[in-house]
Amino acid sequence: MSAKFLNAKLWLWTLLALHGLLFAAPDVTDTDSLLQSYSPGKQNHRGMSENEKSLAKIQATRIVDRLIRPEYSEFERILILHEYLTESLTYTKMSTGTSAYTALVQNKADCVGFARGYKLLLDTAGITNEVISRTKGHLWNQVSIRGRCYNVDTTWSNTKSGYGQYAWFLLSDAQNASVYHTLDSGEVYPACSNRFTWDESDYAHLDALRVSKKIRIFGTISLPEGTVAPAGGQIVFVNGSRVPILAGENSASFITSVSRAKPEGARLSYTLSGATNGFAKAAFYAGTDQMKLGTHNAHRFDVHQADVKNLALRILPAKYFVSGHISLPTGLRTSAKPIGVTVQLDGYKGGKKVTYYDRVILREGQDELPYQIDIDESDRDRTFKLYYWSPAAEKLGYKKHVFYPEKLIFDKAGLTGYNLALER
Repeated sequence: MSAKFLNAKLWLWTLLALHGLLFAAPDVTDTDSLLQSYSPGKQNHRGMSENEKSLAKIQATRIVDRLIRPEYSEFERILILHEYLTESLTYTKMSTGTSAYTALVQNKADCVGFARGYKLLLDTAGITNEVISRTKGHLWNQVSIRGRCYNVDTTWSNTKSGYGQYAWFLLSDAQNASVYHTLDSGEVYPACSNRFTWDESDYAHLDALRVSKKIRIFGTISLPEGTVAPAGGQIVFVNGSRVPILAGENSASFITSVSRAKPEGARLSYTLSGATNGFAKAAFYAGTDQMKLGTHNAHRFDVHQADVKNLALRILPAKYFVSGHISLPTGLRTSAKPIGVTVQLDGYKGGKKVTYYDRVILREGQDELPYQIDIDESDRDRTFKLYYWSPAAEKLGYKKHVFYPEKLIFDKAGLTGYNLALER
């Protein structure tokens, strides 16, 4: 073996070691700088030096070789690499811009690095994909599954930024619509016109995909039979995963998870965002494709079980509920710091209590928000106490909790106009 070859090999090993590529990628998370809200703006499309390109490709190959098996489906490859990126990276704006190199080697990126890092991983794993770049400052990806195109935004699914991990995953253009996903200045990309639906071949290797921290749940959520989403659609959150049901449609596919770490919290629920449109705002999976209201009726998953597929959730029609507004005192609006408020309904009968609640967040500039608490029909003969509680409000000088002055009895299906105000 020549001295020239040995010197070249020694140089390569030294270079890789300096960048942490011979061993596990370093944890460079800075918890003090976690992104709490997306900050759009013109992005710096940082170019990579030839050295950075080589190191990024080496790291991408290393990641794919560790995580992906040859038999994995397109969906499984896209999913695993999405999970890797959204769990590993810290959202960071850098003065020199971010890239696939900063994402995969340094574990730091803004949307440029997220999108380009994901593309390099997908390229390495043999997945047809493309980076979508808005002139006005946001990037995401399009991927192909079974010859159809879907949108994936790893930036907005970044767990270290507090986003739901599957919130912007495998969406059609219509489902992906938002002010930051609207193309401008004449960009032309393939149209992703199909809503993603499950095929058994998508998740044929669930046993191999199992992870220690969570149970993945793959399923479909539907509106009540015979109903469709109104104009503007219906946004549903399934355990934190944003699921858009488009106007005129009845259902949508979802991916979400429950934690294996807390058996008491291994529950599955949906919550509607925005107007409830005659539907129950929140309900829990109660087992065997049943949905019920109230945490006391929720099914608890076995934290040792395998991932779940083909789960059917159904949004319930609103029947017995109380609704109103939670507001600040007259003339006041929320400052830059949001105020999380829980509006709670405790029902009593024979010395036993059941609890229902709704959670709302008053954000900057808001002075009130609607709430809706739905109860199970079997509990409607109870006497209820209505109140709010909020540690966040207490820190701002408001009372931590305030009760509605009268007890509530469900002598009719819907009780409306029960307003609560934060009090000093």
